[in-house]
This record gives sequence, C-alpha cells and structure tokens, in this order.
Amino acid sequence: MPHYAHWDRGERFAKAKLIELAALGVLGLRIPEKFGGHRADFVTCGVLNEEIARGDFNYTLFLQIEAIITMLLVAFAEGDVQAEWLPRMAAGKRSWLLR
Repeated sequence: MPHYAHWDRGERFAKAKLIELAALGVLGLRIPEKFGGHRADFVTCGVLNEEIARGDFNYTLFLQIEAIITMLLVAFAEGDVQAEWLPRMAAGKRSWLLR
C-alpha cells in the first residue's frame, strides 16, 4: 500500500483496494460457513488486521466495521435478510462499506 502518505494528507482513499480485499473474502471473515463465509475467530481476525495494518492501518477500520455489521446481521437479522446479504458479503460481491 505505497500510497498511504497521499491518503494521510487527505487525498482520495483508494476504494479499489477495499474491492480487492472484498474479493479475497477478507470483509466476510466472521460470516458463518452456511452462508459461504469462514466464521473466523477473533484471534484470526486480529492477526489479519495486524498484517494489513503493516501496509496501511487505515484499512483495518474498514475491516472492523464490516465485521461489526456482519455480527449484527448474524445475531439480529431475520432469515431472509441474512440469506440476501451474507452470501454476497462472503463472496465479496456486496459490502455495506462499498455501496
């Protein structure tokens, strides 16, 4: 993530990098396996965040927000909402952050 200094100075954030992370399944780590996710534990998510932070710690904020949204959907959303959102989030095709 060689452009961190530009983003830190207030220039436009590279949404393309978030799309790359989504395509890798990183934004849906906490999604249950029945919806196509990994249901990664918090330690795994923490290690991943640390590794991504080595390149640019700002991305970890997006990962944490997406994990919180995922956990809220899993815990409180109706089945039809879960079925609509979680598989697409796990596949990197939909994200609350990339609307």
